[in-house]
Amino acid sequence: MATLILHRPLEPTEHQDLLDRFEGQQLNLISHVKQNTPLPETWQVMPSPLTEKDKQQLNYTLMDQVVAHGDKPVGQHRVKDWLTLGSASFWHYHKFRIYFQIRNFWYELEEFKQVAQHDTPVLVYTSHPLFRTADIARYLPDNVSIFASGSHTKTKKSVLVKYVLFLVFRYLTSFGAKAIQDKHLLLDTAIRNTLISRRNNRLVAGNAVLHYVFELLTKDFAVIRERAFPTFTESKFHITRSDFEKYRNTHTLFGERLVLGTLWSRKLRYTFKDQEQQLLQAYAALETSAETMNEVLIAHLVRSFHPSARVFLFKYLAYNRLFQRHKPKSISAIDENSPSIKCILDAARNNGVPTIGIQHGSIHALHPAYRFTPSDFLDAIPCEKTLVWGESTSQVLIRHGNFPPETIVKVGQPRTDIIDDLRKEIPAHLKPAYLDGRKMVLFATQPQRDARLRYQAAYDLFVAARDMPDIQLVLKLHPGEKNDVGYYRQIASDAHCHNYQIDAHSELYILLACSHIVITCFSTVGAEAIYFKKPLIIIDHLRQDIQSYHKAGVAYQATDLTSLTRHLQELAGEQKAIEEPAYNRFIEEYAYQIDGKVSERIIDYIRTIKPS
Repeated sequence: MATLILHRPLEPTEHQDLLDRFEGQQLNLISHVKQNTPLPETWQVMPSPLTEKDKQQLNYTLMDQVVAHGDKPVGQHRVKDWLTLGSASFWHYHKFRIYFQIRNFWYELEEFKQVAQHDTPVLVYTSHPLFRTADIARYLPDNVSIFASGSHTKTKKSVLVKYVLFLVFRYLTSFGAKAIQDKHLLLDTAIRNTLISRRNNRLVAGNAVLHYVFELLTKDFAVIRERAFPTFTESKFHITRSDFEKYRNTHTLFGERLVLGTLWSRKLRYTFKDQEQQLLQAYAALETSAETMNEVLIAHLVRSFHPSARVFLFKYLAYNRLFQRHKPKSISAIDENSPSIKCILDAARNNGVPTIGIQHGSIHALHPAYRFTPSDFLDAIPCEKTLVWGESTSQVLIRHGNFPPETIVKVGQPRTDIIDDLRKEIPAHLKPAYLDGRKMVLFATQPQRDARLRYQAAYDLFVAARDMPDIQLVLKLHPGEKNDVGYYRQIASDAHCHNYQIDAHSELYILLACSHIVITCFSTVGAEAIYFKKPLIIIDHLRQDIQSYHKAGVAYQATDLTSLTRHLQELAGEQKAIEEPAYNRFIEEYAYQIDGKVSERIIDYIRTIKPS
């Protein structure tokens, strides 16, 4: 009996072809997505043979393989050497995306390999781009047929026009590149969030991690603001007033102007063309040397990322030119291993400017941005110093990321500086108007690479909440999901849940202060709930406890709908409570000190840095 595995909706012609081919026949069906047209009821639905334990093992195995791949010899050089230009390491720009692409590919591959052991035909319909890779068929079982389909998305002209206008406005409102000379430079690249100003208790649009640091800066600092490059296939791109705001008491520049201002340089354009050719030659060398399936896939991915590599290369060259002319005392950034930021830090490193990374979110053993090999540190790939929230993060970086202990500095989490104020009193004008007096259960959403787990977590929560009319479920959307209101509303409709609100804009800490129970999967918000001494539930279908909240005794672990419902009902009914000693230990280990002085410690430390 043949088996049909669906990882995407069938096209109408594919649907009809299957009906014609298997008319009157039995067929096993493993489906991961809803179909646009109904499938025959005679087809036997069966669960995926790939278990959550299998996925967990793949996560760790593939992470180790991808991280180690940069040190693999190819001819006279290593992979990362082929992809290095000056101080710009393109292997490390691409490593994050490579891991997730390879991991999701293997989820599907391992699934149909297990099914194919029965030696019956297996038909796989997938949209994963790696299944369209040339020569990949020779690594697949003979009884497996792959039907790969690509999504054809068009550039949204409205987004392109708005972005061009945005660049023009940014260019016209920023001058004075000399202002970074002999200053401590901070990069501000975060999505704007609604925050509480410590100056006046008013809501402002600011950097969710560093806002309280920016409020304390003085003339010995300068800030470069950049906005993430948009995806032109998306339908929305907004230009807001906050895009052009500058910080008090320090000079603010817009990075877009610094890059665009180099377009006129003929020398830079020639250098760009020459180095782009070096990258193309490197791709060919990696492709020629690839022997295993994963090596073939990685070489393919590296070449496919070339359009973004061109952007990172030009930014690197532009900032390299800037730092040659105007050298700051130091440069600090959050999300320091993201390629759009790392290329700036690499340009600084190329000019002897000390680089500092500031922790912006939870760091764990499966975080590819913080997994390095010992040779990466010999090559000075990571930042010279990394400021972390507490001892727990320090140990993760040392044990799993090979960070030398002397490169790590514990300072605390700057956003916690507002917590003591809110513990004393929540300003009435800051409370969301939709709160109606019922116990508020806060669910902090987050983007997840596994679409099935993302859906299942939300669905289970809506089902658990629908039979508890005495609670009000509030979904606080992650900044990266602010346009996903419709997605969550559809899941609520699937679950027949009505006692909920979706909030994309309220200040997170106000919601935490107002909440009675907090729920998340593995978000940093879980730690912040602990700082507020709120009961915490983690939805953890894989039983990975990635952030170790459950292991630390500060979270109830829900691995399915039944356990989630039980924890929620018992906490809402006050049959359970937090473990105060465990909470205090967690705060000391993960946040160092919540004393309202974290931002001061960061600034004071940066001032001690001397240029080389």
